[in-house]
Amino acid sequence: MKVVVALCTRNRPNMLRDCLASLFAQEVPAGIKPIALVVENNHDPTCSAQVAAASAIAPPDWRVLYVLEPQLGISMARNRALEAALELDPDWIAFIDDDEVAAPNWLSALLACAGRFDADVVQGPVHYEYTSAAPAWLSKRAAKSRKSGTRLLTAFTNNVMLRTAIVRSGLRFDEAMRYSGGEDSDFFYRVAEAGWTICWADDAVVHEAVIPARLTMRWQLDRAMRVASNASVSHVKRRGLPSAVMTHGSKGLRRIVRGAVIAGAGSIVIPLAPKRGKPLAFRGLQDIWSGFGSLSAFVLKPPQPYTKVDGD
Repeated sequence: MKVVVALCTRNRPNMLRDCLASLFAQEVPAGIKPIALVVENNHDPTCSAQVAAASAIAPPDWRVLYVLEPQLGISMARNRALEAALELDPDWIAFIDDDEVAAPNWLSALLACAGRFDADVVQGPVHYEYTSAAPAWLSKRAAKSRKSGTRLLTAFTNNVMLRTAIVRSGLRFDEAMRYSGGEDSDFFYRVAEAGWTICWADDAVVHEAVIPARLTMRWQLDRAMRVASNASVSHVKRRGLPSAVMTHGSKGLRRIVRGAVIAGAGSIVIPLAPKRGKPLAFRGLQDIWSGFGSLSAFVLKPPQPYTKVDGD
């Protein structure tokens, strides 16, 4: 059985190096032929040296391929990964983000879950790792935990594996979302709506070190806004504007009201107990920004975070 593991990257050679090292440390099940496919989304091959160095030390059971996608945008890179993977005729295509490090049993856990539950797509959790520099107000993202085999409505490309038959059916990432993000959840919503089964694999873990650039209040609030905005945009594309307004418009309004109450409560608590008040106020602000993101998607252009790169 052949499995292609795709990594899309842009100007982040150190992260890419660590991610590839974790792939080469995988406990590869007998009979599996793994291929690491690196797609650099860039005009110039800035990561080619890192890929060449990784290829030189890769275990014998791993094949490493490098592809350059000059059309900028995360959707362009992911679609190029799908096309390049199809040329290799694999049974499965896995995606992992370049800032993730996979646990040694990651690949075997995805494959085992797919076999056990006859799943067409398998999603695993991301464990976020924060340094001591993380601000006290930050609501740290906890890894999701569900019973393996739990059915899902969508998935994300930071830790996922899908049958190649899904790609052969013609489904692709929406290139109109090339700079906004959200293209992965949109893609997998459409996969599920087409009748394919998405399941959770609780033991297929990847780790992500949260970089300092993502520990600012502005980045966190911008993320809350764009995630909500992308969800609204995806809903409009799949089910139309009236349905999206009913679902995400009402949700956005509820979040704004709830966030205002929580932020107000937090601001009252801060002078008395800063360690409790600051996180409370921040959670309220997140709700407010998320609510405005849900609503703004109907009248404004969604945020475009993928026009630039964070990390190294």
